[in-house]
Amino acid sequence: MNHLSFSSSLPHAMLWLLLVMLCFPVSLSTYLIYKNCSEARFECGNISIGYPFFGGHRIPECGHPGLELHCHHSNTTTFEMVGVRYRVMDIHPDRRTLRIAREDLFKNGFCRPHSPIRDSVIDYELLDLGPAPPPAPGYTNATLFYDCPPSSSSSLGFFPCNSSSYNNVSVTTGNIRLDGCLASLTFPIFQAYWTGFSGNPSLPLVLGVAMKTGFQVKWKEDTSACLKCNASGGACGFNISDGQTFCYCPHLSQNLLEYRYPNECRRQAPMILSVNDPRYTNCRTMLSCGSVANIGYPFWGMNRSSYCGRPGFELKCEDDVAKIMMNENTLRVLNINPEQQILKVAREDYWNGYCPRELIDTAIDFNQFDYSPNLRNLTLFYGCYLPATSTFIFLTNCSINGTLMDVSYSTRNVLSDPRPRVCRRNVLIPVYEAAAQDLEVNPMTMGQALRGGFELQWELDNDECRRCRDSDGVCGYNQTSNSFICFCKYQPGETTCLPATASSLTPLRLAHSEVQMFIAVAANWICCMPASDCLLISLSSQ
Repeated sequence: MNHLSFSSSLPHAMLWLLLVMLCFPVSLSTYLIYKNCSEARFECGNISIGYPFFGGHRIPECGHPGLELHCHHSNTTTFEMVGVRYRVMDIHPDRRTLRIAREDLFKNGFCRPHSPIRDSVIDYELLDLGPAPPPAPGYTNATLFYDCPPSSSSSLGFFPCNSSSYNNVSVTTGNIRLDGCLASLTFPIFQAYWTGFSGNPSLPLVLGVAMKTGFQVKWKEDTSACLKCNASGGACGFNISDGQTFCYCPHLSQNLLEYRYPNECRRQAPMILSVNDPRYTNCRTMLSCGSVANIGYPFWGMNRSSYCGRPGFELKCEDDVAKIMMNENTLRVLNINPEQQILKVAREDYWNGYCPRELIDTAIDFNQFDYSPNLRNLTLFYGCYLPATSTFIFLTNCSINGTLMDVSYSTRNVLSDPRPRVCRRNVLIPVYEAAAQDLEVNPMTMGQALRGGFELQWELDNDECRRCRDSDGVCGYNQTSNSFICFCKYQPGETTCLPATASSLTPLRLAHSEVQMFIAVAANWICCMPASDCLLISLSSQ
């Protein structure tokens, strides 16, 4: 048998790549699908998600056809269900839930629904109504009726519509129907809002909050199949023909059609080519920015890819200052203690004083963090125009978006005082207990209290990450199964790195791009000629 050797120069590489693509286009395209499904995530605003969703940089093979996400210029995420577009407020992969709100009602209010009007209908083949947050017991349907005859009476409310295609709207809950109306629209709301509707003079306001809060749905995709696929080193996708989770695999096989399997990736015989896992190399890099240095899992960002940390733990470095986003807040990172799992932050918009551009409450991500116990709420009141009291201390006035407002504050419970109800805006900011005590007697300590920040705690299983590190692995996050993963030098493990085997050792390391991997596969395992005429082709490592 003849042995042909050639260098890995670009002309040769392109020639053999063309040969491989002509002979085996299916196998190469399947490998590229694996690469996309294993590495790409849908990223938009505060949404970061993998399987079973696709959209953005994730190709359709990586998700369920009914779970395509769209990212808009305003960094908002939407998806469509039974002909209605919904805004995605948040996604919780660990609970398989997403909170959604009708995009037309969210943007335009209840007087300007999208035409043609459609009810909110759950696609129960794909989704279920998710759990309502406590203490609400569940959901009920709210129905908006447009331009009903005067004889119709709403059980909850009737009010006019201005600058709209409709003159008025009536609202009911449950299965109550009104006759003779021009149009109607039904959508789920949390049960807690239903109790606040009846006889409430602020019905339009309550209804607006209910529409923007939205409702939760839970996807039915088989997570056990995806977990099995990921545990075998594969990436989850979706097989449209049989409606099942599909497993795309990274390894090189004698039969290149075996890049994908129904459930998991098969173990292969020792191969001539193996490449170090780039995720292992990337996640060994630590984060450093300003006073924050040598930070690893569960944080990511900057020079660490998203699979090196958990969703909600992305750090950004701006002007040598580390920052983290939580909901609408940009928080300046003052310190991180990985062992005690404490993150010390301060409101970036209040770093230079109490007159920010916008008045936004502090809202942390309670799915990942909680407040430390040694804090107290500082409440800043804007535009109250009420006299000072022993509870409320005045500061100098502020200009907020061109509007001059008086500013007062309190560090005590003020539920019995009318001020919170008549002020233009109230903003809550946590401060340390010692800082709150100083503010009670000296308003000049306000800047110090705001820059002192507050502590947040996160709760993760440190033991599994420690076991991973002890086995010479690096801790990471499986973005497909949304679970911990241990990245190893050659292939990942669930919690630890296994001892190297013949199939994981690297007899030949290539310094060029993945084009050479395709060439090596074709040259060593496949031939377009009859078997008797096949050549054994070996790559030189130059």
